[in-house]
Amino acid sequence: MLLVYAMTRAAQHGWGRRVDLLLAPRGLIAAFFAIEARSPAPLLPLGIFRLRTLTGSNVGALMLGGACLRSSSC
Repeated sequence: MLLVYAMTRAAQHGWGRRVDLLLAPRGLIAAFFAIEARSPAPLLPLGIFRLRTLTGSNVGALMLGGACLRSSSC
């Protein structure tokens, strides 16, 4: 949520102040994956990323989303 807030408000308030808000989610995401890797019953089993079709579709969706951000045709 913090990442979305930082990205949507950066255009209004400038990127200088928002850099710290963009760095904080990286630490939170890293902490989430570290906790999930050690958990006996994880919310997100990390083995799911070994499925090539799922990982490929997620990468494709990420690329499409990035392309839509750069153009106004989406």
